[in-house]
Amino acid sequence: MPLPESICVIMSPRELRANRIVLMLKTLARQGVKLDIHLCTCSALSADEDYQTTKGYLPHRLHIGRGVYSIPLIGVFLFLFWGIFWQTRDHIKRREMVMLGHYTNLPVALWCKLFYRKRVWYDVRDMMVYYVSPNYPAALGPLLGCWERLFMPWVDLVTSVDSAGGFWIKRYQAMGKATQVIYNVPSWEGLDAEVVARRIEARDLAGAIDIVIAGAITEHQGIEALLQGIALWGRPCRLHLVGMIHPGLARRLEALADQGETACAVVTHPWLTYTELVDTISHYHLGVMSKNPTSGQYGLLANGNARKVFTYMQAGLPVLSPRYRSVARLVDDEGVGMRVDVSDPADIAKGLRHILEDAQEYRAMARRGLELVRLRYNWELESQKLRDFLAS
Repeated sequence: MPLPESICVIMSPRELRANRIVLMLKTLARQGVKLDIHLCTCSALSADEDYQTTKGYLPHRLHIGRGVYSIPLIGVFLFLFWGIFWQTRDHIKRREMVMLGHYTNLPVALWCKLFYRKRVWYDVRDMMVYYVSPNYPAALGPLLGCWERLFMPWVDLVTSVDSAGGFWIKRYQAMGKATQVIYNVPSWEGLDAEVVARRIEARDLAGAIDIVIAGAITEHQGIEALLQGIALWGRPCRLHLVGMIHPGLARRLEALADQGETACAVVTHPWLTYTELVDTISHYHLGVMSKNPTSGQYGLLANGNARKVFTYMQAGLPVLSPRYRSVARLVDDEGVGMRVDVSDPADIAKGLRHILEDAQEYRAMARRGLELVRLRYNWELESQKLRDFLAS
């Protein structure tokens, strides 16, 4: 079977900041699939901000819904999702398939089936975050589990990052859904592995060391322990925070600097496109996968976590990561870095010494990571799974 001729895509604006989603949609667009992309949010202001951030990512117009979201909490789900469906109904009607990119859009599957008999494709990110993250009420996880079971019968196809060791895929297979794991691996579009390789060889390990944490960064991620570990190590360093930095963390870092409690310069960077991110951090020395409160309990290869390891590898950076079982194969077995107790400054200092004080071993780790992403862990190979799945 050929790929669908057209797809109506409905998702949260922030989903377009997930590079995997962007790569999936670009892959389909290049195969000639017509896409209508709708960003649906509970906040028109948030939609505007995200539109400005993401409008250059895709060669298609982004349709942003507004006007149905300032409603009382009572009945919010019914009215919100009917509003989403109502605003997108004309696009749903003329497209062959509907893709839902966020669990909040799942009720649209019901409308699609009842009114238009459309095939529905749901791309699920790891909902385990709502079960274990301290950022969410304890009751939210089970509530969303019930929410999902209510609307999943109306879904035909499911893709997932499969960050819980097969849990989600097995769950959807038990529901009788066609499923496919699509891993969150990087693309080489706009990047050159040879340029990165030259930067690895040009790095000076004798001077100040540039350490980077990329992604959405909160106060729960052990930044203070990392700064203490750097201080114990004793070498001059700069810590680069690249991405969305939680306001609480920003205030805490400012307070530490004012009190003179950190000797490491902390440099914050705005959100970058993926190509800009890899190009920027390939000039640094080390990538840190910081503590993730969601992953701590389950050791999940969560959507952002593995991706950070791949991103650092693609930029030619050895990786300092938590001792999650899920990244052992990448970090330990492939020899691209070291896992440490990221809540223990002494263990962090030990990891920094191990990676950065032997120039020969440092460059070997960096080269191995770069080569693995060039030959094995990349979207150019992974995208074929998506094409085969949607065409089958």
